[in-house]
Amino acid sequence: MAIKSKILNVRTTEQEYDEIKKFAAFHGISMTDFVLESVYERMADLEDIQAVREYEKEKSESGVDTVSWEKVQADLGI
Repeated sequence: MAIKSKILNVRTTEQEYDEIKKFAAFHGISMTDFVLESVYERMADLEDIQAVREYEKEKSESGVDTVSWEKVQADLGI
């Protein structure tokens, strides 16, 4: 496990701080862990969105047609 040696300051209102603190406590984790997990989840979401955008761009440039899931279900009678 890596030693945590860097400090990241985040400014919040009193209300935001209290909400984060209560949420973290409710889930039994530290505020630091909650904030870090939230940041990493957001980063992963953004990477996923970028991957979808790149896929859609490549698909449109290649001229490949796709079929909706609803059409597949209708064609298969499911």
